[in-house]
Amino acid sequence: MILTYSPYSVLGRNGDADHWVPKGYARAYADVIGTGNSGGCYDYGGNREKRTGHDVVEWISRQRWTTGRSGCSAVSYDGTTQYATAVTHPRGLCNDRAGGGDQPIGTTTPTRGHALHGH
Repeated sequence: MILTYSPYSVLGRNGDADHWVPKGYARAYADVIGTGNSGGCYDYGGNREKRTGHDVVEWISRQRWTTGRSGCSAVSYDGTTQYATAVTHPRGLCNDRAGGGDQPIGTTTPTRGHALHGH
C-alpha cells in the first residue's frame, strides 16, 4: 500500500493510482490534520501532524485490502510528512528512505516485498 499524507488535497490528488493499482498496490491519500477533509487544527510540522500520520498508517495496516505493510510516496512538504510519520514507528510502515524535499522526484519507488525502495 502506498500512502501520500498531504495538506494539498484542495489542489487535487496526484492521480497516480492508475499506475500503481494494476501493479498490485493499493493507493491511499490522507489529508494532514486541519486541511482538506480532515478535522482538527492545522499543525504545520507539529506533534499533531506527526501523530495523525502515525494513526493513519496504523489504521491502514489493519485493513483487509492491504498486506499490513505500507510505504509513503511524495516529495517536498508531502515528503516531510512521511519522515515525521516514520519517526513515530507506526506498525506496518516499511520504508526507511522517503522522498523528502531534499531528494529529486523519482528517487524512491515501490517494489514488491519492500513497500518502498530507494534507488
